Amino acid sequence: MKNQNDPAKEVKRRIDDLLKNPPRFDKVGNEFPLKPTYRQAFDYVLDEDWELAAAYAKTVRPEREYSEKEIRSIAAGKRIVALVTEKIKADKSLSYSEALTEVQRDHKNLILEYLGR
Repeated sequence: MKNQNDPAKEVKRRIDDLLKNPPRFDKVGNEFPLKPTYRQAFDYVLDEDWELAAAYAKTVRPEREYSEKEIRSIAAGKRIVALVTEKIKADKSLSYSEALTEVQRDHKNLILEYLGR
């Protein structure tokens, strides 16, 4: 990889090379278009080098740290879903909306936590 510190530049370089000189076949032996679209070239480049694809994905959507408030909200959301699921298992006649309404009524503090208040 020529642009080791910038996967996006390396992907762009490989796409440009491929558009100038497309291969005859892809990695599974299918004929590759003589005039591929940018999207076809992009897919080809990332399919050929999964390590480059992973590095590129991190630049497009980098991992981020969550605040305490966000962590509590996510946990509350998971707990709400679990409570709704329990209610539906206990009473199969309940729709998801009905079960959620009951959870909202019975666990107001959990809902406020989910909303970040």
